Amino acid sequence: MQKPLRTSLLAILLLVGLFRCATTSLPKLSFPNVPDVFAPATPREAYEKELRKTKLDQTEAGQAWREAGERALFDSLTVGLPFRETGVFPAEAPMAHSYQVRVPAGRRLVVRVSTPPADSAGRLFVDLFQIREKGKPKHLGFAKKGAALSCEVAEATTLLLRLQPELSTPAKARAFTILLESQPLLSFPVAGRGYSSLISFWGAPRDGGHRLHEGIDIGAPRGTPVLAAADGLVTQVTTNRLGGLVVYQQDTEHAMTLYYAHLHKQLARPGQRVKRGDTLGLVGNTGNAITTGSHLHFGVYPNYQGAADPLPFVDPRGSQPAPVTANTRRLGGYMRTAPSWMALRKSPKTTELAALNLPKNTVLRPLAATQGWYRVALPDGTLGYVQAAQVQALRRLRKQTLAVQQALLATPETPTDTLRSLAARQAVNVLGQFGGYEFVETLDKQNGWVKSMR
Repeated sequence: MQKPLRTSLLAILLLVGLFRCATTSLPKLSFPNVPDVFAPATPREAYEKELRKTKLDQTEAGQAWREAGERALFDSLTVGLPFRETGVFPAEAPMAHSYQVRVPAGRRLVVRVSTPPADSAGRLFVDLFQIREKGKPKHLGFAKKGAALSCEVAEATTLLLRLQPELSTPAKARAFTILLESQPLLSFPVAGRGYSSLISFWGAPRDGGHRLHEGIDIGAPRGTPVLAAADGLVTQVTTNRLGGLVVYQQDTEHAMTLYYAHLHKQLARPGQRVKRGDTLGLVGNTGNAITTGSHLHFGVYPNYQGAADPLPFVDPRGSQPAPVTANTRRLGGYMRTAPSWMALRKSPKTTELAALNLPKNTVLRPLAATQGWYRVALPDGTLGYVQAAQVQALRRLRKQTLAVQQALLATPETPTDTLRSLAARQAVNVLGQFGGYEFVETLDKQNGWVKSMR
């Protein structure tokens, strides 16, 4: 198989245009709704303008809301595809949830966020960013209420999704569900075939190991229609030593060349504009495939930068995220670790290295659930994932009498968050611990933190 010719006038023009646009490292985005050019760029920006106009941005709550949104751009947790999570935003303080996800080349990331129909507490802002090596993540797009957000990735990249509700004072925690799915950018190029018809993959040795396979081979009976995998322009209909009868197509939407080889018959014409699913030729075994069974060799050449593995671009296999098995009724409350120690991880995977080892009886707050995992926040704000089976409800560990007068704190190590003063010799129930503090319940059922009594 030979590489697509780079000397054609069409290739030169497209290459110049591509570099002028300077988008080779950025994902291509498509959105169901395009904002008015005279309006703020995103719903969140429009809301921030409202806050400034009403001076709410200068209040303690307004500043906390803005800081929570900024913090989420840098402390987000890592998830894989596909992914489903059900979570809450606690009522008492502004919070944002964020997710980093690695999207392979050739895939379309589809984001769907939903809230209960009865939820009328305000807007939920859904914003997508690209992680960069240096500096703040780059904002790429947003989703409006009820609409999916679609991001087409021609080159592998890491994206960050941030969810944050508007500043409000709901009576209870706000619930949400997020679904991340991965879809192929291109359609499968052989009629009636799919993943099970693949007979050779990218990187397989060829010519005794002197070269590697720069494409995928799809087995099919001779004469099976070969279909355009995308809308575009047929640039060449020709013959070469390796590929035999071949067709080259320019995918004008994604700026890449598609290569169809070993055809039994070519039906497309040079200069012909085709739509996804149009027949370009028939499966055969011409060229160096003359001694093999009939099949299509399919190649992908993004941005004229050499061959890429075509499989992610066309893999039609749909996959659904595993169901949530963790108890979602626990979300927003408080729990504690059960074993002598357990791992807090940056991703819901047992193979992920522990970000932190938590001692026995550490108090934490589950904010979301995915499969058998909780996304949790520690009392100091540290985020991570723990296995749901390794945490338990808060129950009395022991009854303790205070030796001296103590402040009952809303958060540990924050004396300014004093809830009340507890007298010496007052009895409390100890429920858990964090650092040098213990989480207690007073006899009149008020919870808070006191300095460790051991």
